[in-house]
Amino acid sequence: MDLKSNEDFLAWTTTRGIALDARYGPPQCLVYLREDAPRRFWECPKGRRELTRFVQHVLAGLDPWEICCLWPRGGRWRDPRPARNRTAEIRSRVTYGLPVPDRFEGAVEFVPHEVEQLGAWVLRMIREGCCVRDDLFIVPDHGRQLINTDHHGVVHVACQETARLLQFIEHMTLGGYELPQDLPDATFKRPSWM
Repeated sequence: MDLKSNEDFLAWTTTRGIALDARYGPPQCLVYLREDAPRRFWECPKGRRELTRFVQHVLAGLDPWEICCLWPRGGRWRDPRPARNRTAEIRSRVTYGLPVPDRFEGAVEFVPHEVEQLGAWVLRMIREGCCVRDDLFIVPDHGRQLINTDHHGVVHVACQETARLLQFIEHMTLGGYELPQDLPDATFKRPSWM
């Protein structure tokens, strides 16, 4: 697990066709520069065990990667639950790896053998996220998929190509996760595909 500054991370994502969403002010999201990049969302299961399985299944749907970055919306990390004592700090390190410094501005890089820690970070942000600053972006080095968790209790998946998104939808369906028929709540913007 390594840290990458916002400047370096955003320069890296731009070479993959991904940038800050210029339509909105801070804290900004990451989007494909190609505005017609297809995307869908899935609602997160409620139970801890099923949520863990869901996150593992989403991550397994990515094309193989050598580096995968996590980036919080707006680019600034905050520790929603700092360790209260040494035992809690050790447990946190076992689950998540080295801590990300509170208020660090940038991305956290993972390599394939750290996929369990990557999943643990995603789970934590889904469970504890309650506002836009808790949304988390998952960016594999190839840039063919872009995933983000959302404080509405959903996970968005965007792909550079429609054919690849259709494969991802099939992957999710085979795992028992159908596309939703309804919006998760009244404040959620209705996507054009619904």
